[in-house]
Amino acid sequence: MATIIWKKARPGGTSKSRYKARRGQMQALLAQEEQLARRVSRLLAGCSLRVMKAVSE
Repeated sequence: MATIIWKKARPGGTSKSRYKARRGQMQALLAQEEQLARRVSRLLAGCSLRVMKAVSE
């Protein structure tokens, strides 16, 4: 009969979960920067959101 010894997980989780957390933070930051860039371009253009959406399509 084999004895199985379980290792406790580190407080930070597994390497995969830490990678997913870092990637999620990066994606959120990129989305936030992209939104800010769109907002600035809209303000500089002096157009409404509807006009900007129509032009971008």
